[in-house]
Amino acid sequence: MSSSGPIFYDPTQRRATAVRALGLLSVVLAAAVLAVFWASILAVPIAHRLRLPLPKFLPDNPRRAGESQHLPLQPERIPTASHPISQGTTVSGKAHGVVGGFYVDWDEVSLASLKQHASELTHLFPGWLHLNDSGDGLVLTDHDPSDDAARAIAKEKRLAIFPLVNNFSANKNDFDEARLHLLVSDPARRTRFVSALLGYVQSHHYGGINIDLETERDEDRVALAQLVSEIAERFHACGLEVTACTQVGDPEQAAAIARPCDFVIPMIYDLHYASGSAGPIAPERWAEQELTHFLKVVPADKTVLAIGNYAYDWEAGKPGAKTLTFGEAMVTAQESQDGSDGIVRWDQESANPTFTYEEAGKRHQVWLLDAPTAYNFLKFAQKQGVSGRALWYVGSEDPTLWSCFGKGHTPTAPQALQTVKYGFELDFEGDGEVLDVATLPQTGARVLSTDTQGRITGERFTHYPTSCVLRRSGKAAKAIALTFDDGPDPRWTPAVLDALKSANVPATFCVTGVNAQEWPDLVRRVVR
Repeated sequence: MSSSGPIFYDPTQRRATAVRALGLLSVVLAAAVLAVFWASILAVPIAHRLRLPLPKFLPDNPRRAGESQHLPLQPERIPTASHPISQGTTVSGKAHGVVGGFYVDWDEVSLASLKQHASELTHLFPGWLHLNDSGDGLVLTDHDPSDDAARAIAKEKRLAIFPLVNNFSANKNDFDEARLHLLVSDPARRTRFVSALLGYVQSHHYGGINIDLETERDEDRVALAQLVSEIAERFHACGLEVTACTQVGDPEQAAAIARPCDFVIPMIYDLHYASGSAGPIAPERWAEQELTHFLKVVPADKTVLAIGNYAYDWEAGKPGAKTLTFGEAMVTAQESQDGSDGIVRWDQESANPTFTYEEAGKRHQVWLLDAPTAYNFLKFAQKQGVSGRALWYVGSEDPTLWSCFGKGHTPTAPQALQTVKYGFELDFEGDGEVLDVATLPQTGARVLSTDTQGRITGERFTHYPTSCVLRRSGKAAKAIALTFDDGPDPRWTPAVLDALKSANVPATFCVTGVNAQEWPDLVRRVVR
C-alpha cells in the first residue's frame, strides 16, 4: 500500500512525545551517573605518606641533637576552663605514684622494652629536645619513625608525656655549659627559649616538660633556678606541669629548682661516670647519703627517684668507658669466661656488681647497676616516704627490675629477681649488613643473699641471661659484595664458581630449598 507522507510520519505525535520523554530520562540518568562518579573520586581519602623504618646499623653511635631541626616559635595557648591559670608559682608535690621511664630513639631496644612494659608506667620522658648552640631556642630529635611508635604506645596506655630538654652538644659529646650560660645570663634569650618550649608542648598536647639542663658553674646554677621558675610560671598558667632532673652534691640548688616544680628527679648515680676513671657507678652508702641530704630540703611528695640500670666498660690505660646496657654486659661476661674473667661478683664495699675480662691483650673492668642494686635503693627510698621512681633508660635495664619497679610493685620479694629472662632485646655485634645468629636467647639464673632486714647483700650468677645475639659482618671500605640468588643451577653455577676461583674472589650464594635438594653436589662446591 502506498502513502504520500514520509515513511516515519506520525500524525498523532504520540511517538514524538515518547521519544522526548525517553531522551529527557536518559539525560537525567546520565547526569546522575556522572555526579556519582565524581563524588566517588572526591570522597576517596588521601593516604598519609608512608614512613618506612630507617635502617640502624650503628647502635653504639646514637643520632645526636645537632643532626636535627630547629623549632620555630609558636603562639601560646590561651588559658581556658580545661587549662586554668594556676594561682602562684609554687605547687604541691605530685610525685606519689609516678612510675616514669626515660625513652631514647637512638637505641632500638628502648622501643622494644616500651612496647612490653608501657602498662607498668605512668609517665614517659622522651629525650626529644635540646638547647640550640645560640642558647635561645630548641633543636628537635622527635621525627624518627620509632618516635611515632612511642607516641602511639603512650597514647594507647594513657601515659603522660613530658619531653626532656637538655643542653647536650653533639660536637662535644657532653653537656655544653657555654650555650647554657648564654641562655641563663640573658633575659631576652630566656624569653625566646621559654616561648619555644611552651609552643612545642602545647602544639603536641603533651602534659608538661622535663628539664635536664646541667652545668658545673656555680653562678649559672643559681641562674638556672630562676629560669626554671620562669618556665613554671608560664607553664602553670596554661595548666601544664613542670618537672626537672637535678644533679647530686648541691642540695640547696636542688631545693631552689624543686620549689616551682611539680616534682623533681634526683639523678643519684654516676659517681664514676663514662668520661672518668673506673669505679662503682652508685655505691650504696653514697647513694643513700645523697638521697638523705636531698630529702632534708625537698619533700618526698616532690621526689621521683631516678633509677639507673646500665653498665660502664673501662679499658685499662684508655680514657673513658663504653656504655653498655645490662643485656650487653651479660653477653660480654658470658663470652669472656676464662678463669676468673667474666665472673660477675658483688663488691661488698659498694654493693655494686663488677667483673673483669681481657680482649686483644687489653684488660677491662665493667661495673653494673642491675635489679638487685635498684631493689636495695628502692627499699631504702620507700622507708623515707619516696614512692615516685623513674628508670634511666627504658631498654637498658635488667628485665627482673620490673618486679620491684613497675606500677603496683614494691621491693618486698627479692626471690623474684633470681630468674632473668629476656623478652625483647636483640643484641648486635660487629658492623656490616650480613647478619648471622650467634647466640639464641638464654634464661639466666642468680643466687641472692639477704640480711635480716631483707636487703640484698650478694649475688652470684649460675647462668648468664642473654638475648638473641646477631653478628654483623661484611663491612669493608671501597669493597663490593658479590651475591648470586636462587641457585644452584647446573648450567650457570659451575661457570660462576670457576670464574670466582680463578680470580680468587669470595661471594655469597643465596640458594632455594628445591634447587639445593636437587643439586647437593653443587651446594657442596659452593660451600667449599
